[in-house]
Formats: sequence, structure tokens, C-alpha cells
Amino acid sequence: MTNAEKFVNTYNEIDNWLSKRGKYDKYVPYAKKIKYLSSKDTRLKLFREDLLSYGELRNAIVHNSLKRDEIIAEPHKRVVKRFDYILEELKNPEKVFPRFSEQITMLSPSSYINPLLEQMGKAIFVQVPVFEQGGIVDIVNCQTVVRWLANQMQPLGRLDVSNSRISALLPYIQYRQNFRFIEKGATLYEAYEAFVDHQEESKNHLDALFISEDGSNKSKILGLITLDEIVGTLGVKEL
Repeated sequence: MTNAEKFVNTYNEIDNWLSKRGKYDKYVPYAKKIKYLSSKDTRLKLFREDLLSYGELRNAIVHNSLKRDEIIAEPHKRVVKRFDYILEELKNPEKVFPRFSEQITMLSPSSYINPLLEQMGKAIFVQVPVFEQGGIVDIVNCQTVVRWLANQMQPLGRLDVSNSRISALLPYIQYRQNFRFIEKGATLYEAYEAFVDHQEESKNHLDALFISEDGSNKSKILGLITLDEIVGTLGVKEL
């Protein structure tokens, strides 16, 4: 099978997927389906320009053929591969779990700060949920600790944190309860959309997106996603 034939087959699959997604009949043009559905589907929004360009390329390949079903142009192998990748992302998008599954360290307000400082000394960036009976109540991170430390300086620049507890950090959190939950069956694109929605609603970046069994604060936490992680995974622009 030639690159052109593979490309046209992929186009037909995506066109059929769009029709089913939007419940369109066969007379609705490919480009119109993309332009309308991309306002509702994060995947299509992110792939919109590629999909529209590939639609034009498909028309050029098919409509410029000399004979019926004869293709005279060959798209580049890289383009065919990219188009196939988009098709796979539309049909079988990756889920947040197990992609971002991890053992989450949680501390209670009564926990001593020392273990948190040790953890932060081993990692570039740490988000630690503060947990009480009933669920997560907030998140502390490196910036929280720096703000707290700046207010603990004693004469001669001494610091004594040996008896300090996590509860002392809570007033220094910049954005309180700046987190959301997502169910483990959600896609990477739904996770990205959660960050986008929060940014539009609150005008600040979401600190973390917690993965739980059912997307609630009541069930076991299975993982954590940060904005940098989801942006890096999907290869999209920073919010």
C-alpha cells in the first residue's frame, strides 16, 4: 500500500469517527465537522490545524488524480505517520491511570515538618497533600515552605524547625485548596482540559490534579498530575 493510499484510508476513518461523534450524515463536509466539534472536544481542538491541513491535502490527492481511484501524489512518510497518530489518539486516548500512578506521600496537619523538608531535599519540585479524616484539605509545596521559613528567622539568622508541624505552613499557602480530582478512567486530554478550565475560571494555575477511583476526595488517591507533566506528555504549549 502506498503512502497516499494509507493517508486516504486514515482520512476516511477519521471522517467516519467525526460523523459518529457528532451524529452527522454523510453530506456534512469534513472541515465543517472539525470546526464545530473542536469547540467541544479537547483532542480535536489540539489537532485542529493538522486535521484541517490534512483534509486539504487529501482533497488535492484525490481530486487531482488522472483517473478514478488513481492517486498521483504521495504524501511524505512523516505526514502519514502523524495522521495515523492522530487517528489513534481520537479512537484510543491514553488514560491518566496508570500513566500517572504513584504512591502519594500524605501528611496530617499534626505531622512534624522535618520529613517534608527531607523529601524536598531529594526532589526538584514536591507537592505534598495535607490529609485529615474525610480527605485532602490542602497542598504544601516548596514555595509554601520558603514563605514560611522567611517568617521564622531568629536573631543571628538561626532557624529551629524541630518542633514545627505542618499546620504552621497552611497560612502560607498562596492559593488555598488549589487542586481538583479526576477519576482514573479519564483520558490525558480530559486532565489537560481540567487545568485549562481552572485557569479560565480562577486566573491562576491549578497546583495539582489528584487521580482517585471515582474522581472524588473520598476514595483512595492513586496518583497526582501537575500542569508541567500533562503539558510535557501531550506536547502542547504552556498555559
